Amino acid sequence: MKKNLFLIAITSIGLMACGGKQQPAENLDAAADTTVVEEAIIEETVSPDYVMLNLKGKVKSYELSSTNNGHYWDFVGEKVEFDENGLIIKVNDQKAKLERNDKGQITKYTWKEQMEEDYWEDANYMYSYDEKGQVTEIEYHGCYADYNSTFERNENGDVIKRINKSLTQRNETNKYQYTEFDEHGNWTKCKSDGTITRKITYWE
Repeated sequence: MKKNLFLIAITSIGLMACGGKQQPAENLDAAADTTVVEEAIIEETVSPDYVMLNLKGKVKSYELSSTNNGHYWDFVGEKVEFDENGLIIKVNDQKAKLERNDKGQITKYTWKEQMEEDYWEDANYMYSYDEKGQVTEIEYHGCYADYNSTFERNENGDVIKRINKSLTQRNETNKYQYTEFDEHGNWTKCKSDGTITRKITYWE
């Protein structure tokens, strides 16, 4: 009798240590199969064309205008349009003829230059990039001249100096001072001899 009471006591202690009851086998299996799934973090990719032009935000288009002989040597053209993925589709109201590398960066842009009233020839820009995807050099091959341009930038990535060297034309250096920016951090006004204004629209 004492032996039976001892076994009952040991069993009671064991049940108390386990919370007084056992979980059904199917509940244990379900608990073992339960995993915590973390929500994936999706990083928004930035268009190589935006990086090339140092544009921030989802730019739809921009257009340059100048006063007092101001001139800004743009990397592509004075009027540029982008699709919703941030890739250039038009330059100066013409469909852009672009060649790209395996990173999606523009390596060559070709357009028509008018020689005479009814005679046009191809001209092109060829681009080199740094590890950040920003343009380091542009080679221009055109109907009347060939030259190459290199650049100096400020801490914001905007070009503050463009150095043009040519075997057929005089060398030239242009300096830029930025005076106004929009809410995205893109410049909207700068000075280089005269004043250059950049009107930017964005995809909503």
